[in-house]
Amino acid sequence: MKPRQDNVVDTLRERLTVGYYDRRVFPSERALAKEFSVSYMTARNAVLRLLEDGLLVREGRSTIPNPARQRSARREFLFVVPNWNNPAYWLWYPAIEKAAARVGGTSRFIVYDNWTDPVIYNIFQEPADGIFIYLYPDVPEAILRLMEKRRGQVVIIGEDHTDLGIAMLDLMPPNGVDLLVQHLEELGHAHIDCFNSEPHSNGELRRVQYWQEALVSHGLTGNLIDHPATPGVDALVVAYDAAMQRLRNGPGFSSAVFCTSTRVAMGLSRACYDLNHTVGSRISICTMGTYDNCRYLTPSLTCLVTPNLEIFADRAVKYIMEPAPFAGSSIRFQPQNAEIYFGESTGPVVRRTEQRAARKSPKK
Repeated sequence: MKPRQDNVVDTLRERLTVGYYDRRVFPSERALAKEFSVSYMTARNAVLRLLEDGLLVREGRSTIPNPARQRSARREFLFVVPNWNNPAYWLWYPAIEKAAARVGGTSRFIVYDNWTDPVIYNIFQEPADGIFIYLYPDVPEAILRLMEKRRGQVVIIGEDHTDLGIAMLDLMPPNGVDLLVQHLEELGHAHIDCFNSEPHSNGELRRVQYWQEALVSHGLTGNLIDHPATPGVDALVVAYDAAMQRLRNGPGFSSAVFCTSTRVAMGLSRACYDLNHTVGSRISICTMGTYDNCRYLTPSLTCLVTPNLEIFADRAVKYIMEPAPFAGSSIRFQPQNAEIYFGESTGPVVRRTEQRAARKSPKK
């Protein structure tokens, strides 16, 4: 194991090399001791080593990065997310990381617990060029005001606050839900429920709204079955428990169900399996989730094909570097047309008489 002083030196050397302190005041030795949880003398000796290496220089009573050894300031982009399990983080972060690198920038992954976490307020004081953020539910007015002040530098992922002039990055096209509902209608389903167990957010509520609009557009009916998880609780578990209760004790589900996320669909699918409700025949399930996960499940889930996220990450980074005046849809970075992946989880509607006959027929 490395001595603690070496760890401090290595971290500071890396930061100095990439220009981390070009936009920040280099911390005092006491501040470094607190940051790295080491003694004052350990922090002081680490700084002395960096002075000897020429990465730092003395300027009066202050210690600063050596201008002769510093790279020109690099652009920095923050990727800020709530501390819960969301597979979409690992779709978007690599795309944003690559987009940042293409303009000579770096990216930094930051996690916050909730709206009382000081981290979330501190990020808006950071001298970063751009902030990509997933929002915890029930956004406080104070956070919205902070984002408005950084308008042109903040991009919200998955939620639409463009009415405030704040840009949005989303992998789901507006017509995605309508295409899924149309697919189910073509299979003969006239009643299509919407099942949600994700925490309520602007993004989830938009999906429910799209489902409602699609039912009206196609002359169909369905029920909203809403069991929002507490933030931080896995929506899959909540969906499974709610579905088991509904399937066992009634009133059950319609012949087709639109789920607001992959994890909601996984919970419903597992409950159906455990209670011998065959997915794809007795009940059809589709989701706004992405192809990357859905195709590997059993049964595979009908969903939307994931677009090339790097295209939209590049557009968002370009917008941050050269902010355009607020122009409505021009700050919505998302695909405009959806493509469906047809999984095994959707099939033609099976009438009750056919279901009864299938259950009575002897197995071969």
